[in-house]
Amino acid sequence: MGNLRYPVVVAVILSVLGLLFAGQWIYTKYVLERPVVDALDLPEVESTEFVEDTNTVIVKLKEVENLQETYLDIRTRLQNKKANRNTGDLKIVITDNRSPLLEEAFYQSQFAVHEAIMQGSFISMYDSIQGIASDYELDRYAVFIDSDRVYIEFHKDGHNLYEVISREIPGKNSLAPQDGSEEL
Repeated sequence: MGNLRYPVVVAVILSVLGLLFAGQWIYTKYVLERPVVDALDLPEVESTEFVEDTNTVIVKLKEVENLQETYLDIRTRLQNKKANRNTGDLKIVITDNRSPLLEEAFYQSQFAVHEAIMQGSFISMYDSIQGIASDYELDRYAVFIDSDRVYIEFHKDGHNLYEVISREIPGKNSLAPQDGSEEL
């Protein structure tokens, strides 16, 4: 035991730790993150970030013509990647280039949106959003609805706001995220 060379032992320990950390980084970058980012190489996507800790994919969109089509394409691509990997549920978060005016317009419209989800009054919701779009002089707006979600997009002066809102009613069947995100 007296012949131990402490500098050699320390160097070996540091080398092993370095290799372990490098291996973890390579695994995260090229096995987890890279396939997800590559799967979302779409003209509508400005950037994609995979957050390993929360298993979240953050997708920043450029200006899109149809939020519903874009979102469903993103979702399908991520589901296909998930089928090829052994991962937990992926959470999708859509980000955009919103302005305070668009945020205020959305704030005003969300009352009609949530009322429509609870009561099924989607025509009334659309009329309310149409009035809000006119009041805020939006360049363009769109509302899409399917059996699972309501998709709202507002555009003004080069800024855009995209919201994907679950139609599941919290507390009924299951709890759904109400923050525009979704787990796959």
